[in-house]
Amino acid sequence: MCRLTLCLLLLVGVSVGVSVGVSMGVSVGAHLTPGTHHIQRRQAAPRGADISTSCLRCICEARQCDWQQGCQGGACGGYRITEPYFNHSNITTEVPLYGDRTFETCTVDPKCAITVVRLYMRALATDCDENGTIDCDDMMLTHYYGIEGCIGVRDYAEFTNDWARYSACIGSG
Repeated sequence: MCRLTLCLLLLVGVSVGVSVGVSMGVSVGAHLTPGTHHIQRRQAAPRGADISTSCLRCICEARQCDWQQGCQGGACGGYRITEPYFNHSNITTEVPLYGDRTFETCTVDPKCAITVVRLYMRALATDCDENGTIDCDDMMLTHYYGIEGCIGVRDYAEFTNDWARYSACIGSG
């Protein structure tokens, strides 16, 4: 027996998209075709990419890039990096120079914070708009919404002040 909404959608011939989250937030898409009982699987969204200097600058500008604010509300530095984000970058093991840095000391130092963002994006940047490529827009969405939260949020994000500042920056080159 299926849920009433799903049954109605299938009866009127509307395709239903289903997204399933798996470990590390990899999105595996599925597409149900009316009248069938099989699922056609799509490839998981690409993950990981190098970030350009201009993209780094614009992601920082989106949050006004205020390095004087320190740590507030669990986010630190000009990039407003959170502790889980810092930990996912693996900076303390990947870069010997920063091996002794803590979340609080690294994220308020522009050079260390930039390295955190670079490492995070290299490992976890997500194709948030699911167009098959990872560009700066995807990295902006990954940075702000995380690897699991960035899929399908662009329409919402475009109405935020952060996105307006980011767009103005990225548009100016």
